[in-house]
Amino acid sequence: MRNGIWMGDRLNDSSDSFLLLEKLVVPFMNSVDSPLERMADGMAGVRHARILEESFTDFLHAYPGGPWGWKLPESIFIMPLVKHRFPNAKFIHLIRDGRDVILSDDGLFGLPYRRYGLVGFPFLYFLNSKNREELHRRVWPYLNRKRYNDYLLKTIFNGSQPHSWKGVPVDRRNVRRIRYQLGMLSWMNHIETARRYGREIPEDYFEVRYEDLCTKPVETIERLLAGLGMKMNEEARDYASARAHRGRIGKWQTAELPPDQGAGFQEALEIGRPLLDELGYM
Repeated sequence: MRNGIWMGDRLNDSSDSFLLLEKLVVPFMNSVDSPLERMADGMAGVRHARILEESFTDFLHAYPGGPWGWKLPESIFIMPLVKHRFPNAKFIHLIRDGRDVILSDDGLFGLPYRRYGLVGFPFLYFLNSKNREELHRRVWPYLNRKRYNDYLLKTIFNGSQPHSWKGVPVDRRNVRRIRYQLGMLSWMNHIETARRYGREIPEDYFEVRYEDLCTKPVETIERLLAGLGMKMNEEARDYASARAHRGRIGKWQTAELPPDQGAGFQEALEIGRPLLDELGYM
C-alpha cells in the first residue's frame, strides 16, 4: 500500500479484504463437494462465474486506477479461478513456521467450532471496535456458523468434511482437545495447495518467508517488488524499516503449555515434520 498498490477500501485491522472471503471464497468452497480438485482445472461454471464477477464488482467499486490487489490468506484456495479471470495476476505467498502458526489464538487459529467473545458472541466488539470491517469480520462467522465451519473443515482436510480424526469426532466439544493437530493439518494444506497451484504458474508465483520479512524487511520487499516489475519507494522503505520486528519468531520454543496440551502439540510437530523439514524449519 505504501508503494502505491491499491488494496481495497474496506479492510479490517489486519488489512485483509474480508469481503472477498465472505462473498467469493466461502461460497465457492461450499458450492462443490471437492473444491480443491475441481479448482485445479481452472474452470468455473455459470454460477461460479457470477459469484466471481459480483464479488469483484463490489470489491472494486472505489478503484482509483493503477496497480491493485488484495491481502487474504484464503485466496490460496481460489488461485486457479483468479488466474482464469485475471490472466496477468501475480500471487504472493507468505509462509511462516507452522510451529508458530498453530500457537496463534490459543491454538484455535483457522479452526471451526470456536467461540467468539462473551458467551460465544463478540459483544465487546460493539463497544471497542472503531473499525467497521473488523467488527464485521468478528460477527459474520458467528452469524454464519454452519457455512463458516463447513468451509474451515474443507481447508483443513483438503476439500472433505470428515466427522472424525483418528477416531475423535471433529465437533465443538473436541476441537480444543485436538487443536494443534488440526492446526498443523490446516497449515500443511494451505501451503501445499498454494505450492501445487504455484508450480503451474512459476513466473507469477512468489514465496516470501515471514521470518525474512521480519529480519530483512527492506531487502526482502525490494526483491519481491523487483519480481513484480516495481521499485521500492522511500515511503515504503521507511515504513518497512520502522514496523518490522522479530518478537513473534520462534515463539514455539518458549511456549509453556499445560500437560494436557503439550502432548497434542508434540503430535502436531510429528504430523508437520516432513513439510517443516522441506521448508528448512527443522
